[in-house]
Amino acid sequence: MYALHRPHLSRAMTVTLVAAVLAILLSLVLAAGLSDLAWTPAPAGSGGGASALQAPAPSPTSAPSPFKPLLSAPVTVPWATAQS
Repeated sequence: MYALHRPHLSRAMTVTLVAAVLAILLSLVLAAGLSDLAWTPAPAGSGGGASALQAPAPSPTSAPSPFKPLLSAPVTVPWATAQS
């Protein structure tokens, strides 16, 4: 009878587990670093700066979003209505 023998699978599983742990740790470190940043508009007289995050000024001629009616409409689900 043929027996399935694959000794390299334990090494592949170990490498996969180590890569997953490193990815999770890197994500947590990055999230912790980014959570310290705060959005603060720069004062009007300042010339900006690398440390101040600024939001772009809205364009006065920008068209309204075509998705606004879809996003503001209430969500209805067909299975929530009563069947008679």
